[in-house]
Amino acid sequence: MIHLKYKSRFPHAYRHENLLIKTGFPLDPQHLGEITAFAQTPLPGKTRKSTYISKSRTHFLKLSKIKSLSKQMRISLGMAKSFDYYLKELENNIRLADFPVPAPRLVGYFLYTRMGMTRRAGLIFENMVGQENAAHYVKSNPEKKASIIDGGLRVLSGLHRCSIYHMDPRLENLMVDAAAPHQLSIIDFEHCYFGEPANTMAMTGMVYGMFYRSGVEAHISEAEYDALVRSILDPPAWEDPDFSEAYRTAKHRFMERTECKRMFFSGKR
Repeated sequence: MIHLKYKSRFPHAYRHENLLIKTGFPLDPQHLGEITAFAQTPLPGKTRKSTYISKSRTHFLKLSKIKSLSKQMRISLGMAKSFDYYLKELENNIRLADFPVPAPRLVGYFLYTRMGMTRRAGLIFENMVGQENAAHYVKSNPEKKASIIDGGLRVLSGLHRCSIYHMDPRLENLMVDAAAPHQLSIIDFEHCYFGEPANTMAMTGMVYGMFYRSGVEAHISEAEYDALVRSILDPPAWEDPDFSEAYRTAKHRFMERTECKRMFFSGKR
């Protein structure tokens, strides 16, 4: 069971009817009430995800609707497959705690269960007070776009030094502190890989290329972006044929999740 698998990491448990909340710290009545209300809020129609910031602005909550019976069963048992994104994000954020990564800290999760099956699931993060995503920040501060994009590349490079490969690198997943815009954080780790890839240079090139195609191309030219990438690489890396091929391809074509997976495990798309 998922709540037994992570018992030591989140020792505080709270139950309310069909809802189980697990946290790494005691919840006061206000926070417990907010999480309980949010977890039970109906998601209309085809809506599958929702977010909420606590009134105290100390916590950020993400809620996912688990639709298929097979997914409900796997999440209930804690047996994730690569496309069980809620459970993968939970597991990935738990692993992140062991690395010096600029990312919000996961402090808990919750499960809404009926008849033994998990129908909704959520994550509880420390809220990043005073920060906004880089896509919004760049629109409001176009004169800082190059420094923000450079900062994003350096965050990705820092992840790579920890053998972490974020496979959804986009401005929307970078957070900027208006008081210190040179210090960026990164969020949304539902699709990432930990460990050494089969071909490090090709994997690195793919990630940097994906970052350009995922919105950066609207703000700077390809030549300007190439110059930023070159500035954070050792000179031999830029000339590496595996890096160059993966980088060029990912800059100009959407990379499917299956391609990312093959690249990590086999070194080929």
